[in-house]
Amino acid sequence: AVRPLQQSDAQSTPVLVMSAAEATSHGVDSVPSLAANCQKLEIIGVAPQTESLSSALAAEGCTKPRYKTVPAAQLANQLRASLNRVVILDSADAIIGDEGFEIIAGSEKIFEAKTVVPLAEEQLDQEAQNLINSVTKKIDQTSLIGINRMVSGVDALDPQTAAGRFKILTQ
Repeated sequence: AVRPLQQSDAQSTPVLVMSAAEATSHGVDSVPSLAANCQKLEIIGVAPQTESLSSALAAEGCTKPRYKTVPAAQLANQLRASLNRVVILDSADAIIGDEGFEIIAGSEKIFEAKTVVPLAEEQLDQEAQNLINSVTKKIDQTSLIGINRMVSGVDALDPQTAAGRFKILTQ
């Protein structure tokens, strides 16, 4: 059986993201301003539109948003080729800050936040649990993005090298 270990301070929350240029062009800086422009914009995600997103947009006056689903591997390119597009990404996705994309203010409140919690098999000994918990204590939102940055993209590090760098950075 699997059980949770110590929870970190980091969150894995879906957010609505646009390129800075698109956001400026459409005057989008919040969920209400996104809703005001929703007929011009397409919202792209990996899952079908959620009730919480539909409700949040409808509450701001957008009753018929255009929504499209794509495979997760295509999300970054959907954002890079941003022409009237809003993409749903995880708040810890390194691409947001690395490529100058903007999280639409208030969009984190639309989706359910998920806390980062490591899982372990029942037979994991106490010493190993203590070691994992000591690392988990050090993971906040900034470090989670940093870890994602280290293991993502063309120059991705292997997990062992990334773990070594994380250890050096958090000592």
